[in-house]
Amino acid sequence: MRFLKKTLIYILVAIILIFLLRMLEVSTPVSIIIIFLTYVALTLGPLFYTILGTRNLMKIERFLLANRKIPSYYINYTVANRLDDEFEENIAKLLKQYKQKNKQALFKTLQAHYNKDIQSVLHEIEFIQPIEYRYYYQAYYYIERREFTEAHDYINRISKDWMKQSLLSYMEYKQGNRPRAIELAEEAMQAARGIQLYVMVKTFEREYPELRQQMVK
Repeated sequence: MRFLKKTLIYILVAIILIFLLRMLEVSTPVSIIIIFLTYVALTLGPLFYTILGTRNLMKIERFLLANRKIPSYYINYTVANRLDDEFEENIAKLLKQYKQKNKQALFKTLQAHYNKDIQSVLHEIEFIQPIEYRYYYQAYYYIERREFTEAHDYINRISKDWMKQSLLSYMEYKQGNRPRAIELAEEAMQAARGIQLYVMVKTFEREYPELRQQMVK
């Protein structure tokens, strides 16, 4: 039913575009390009908004569950909800699917992070791309070792606010400053969007039971 509805919308948009383009006397090649780009926007726009832009947690959760068979999406649901067996199953699929050195490094490090054993893959971190994720895990490693000066050095290289605030929150937690850790966790959630927000909210609610469900705006 949903597929039929989307198809009808695409057809209607195409008919309207063709009519307008003819009225404006746009050449056929240009018209084809415009129609194609409009189709791409209609198809991928909602997907990218769900992954990167929305703050609607229920919408994100529905998306992740609907894509249970796609490991690169569903792995986020397993992390957020601590589904150990499904997490390991999906990590194995991702490691089998992506053979590039940087991808292997990222997934192995994610697995170690999930299992709180980052020391075991320290040699992998230097291959992680994008570089901000490398800095994130390097900072996390030093926080785990209580080497906070070194951790700050990597945190200061990160431009994404949600990354910085979540690391600073963990640092305060490790130093026993729980109230400040919760404040920074809330700041991190306000800076996040899309799937990352979903994972963060679920994780922080589990780590800080006193932190009630956030009214994400």
